[in-house]
Amino acid sequence: MPQTPPLDNATFGFFPAACHYLDGTFTPEPDQTACPSTSPQTGSPFNFWHPDLITMHVWVWYPNPAGLFASTNPLVAPFNGG
Repeated sequence: MPQTPPLDNATFGFFPAACHYLDGTFTPEPDQTACPSTSPQTGSPFNFWHPDLITMHVWVWYPNPAGLFASTNPLVAPFNGG
């Protein structure tokens, strides 16, 4: 997490490493090898694991051709082209 946000008013979130399952459930787990093959909550099959994540939250106001309530905007791209 940067000491100085790269954009004014940016905020950050943190998500611990976790095992994710096909039905959307997840279990925090620092090591992928410890992920159960099915969700302990629901029995859903394992889908993927990710390490600790830090996310940057910004409010981008740009008309969205995908619709007002779409979760992504195809016209917004990272500054590094990635």
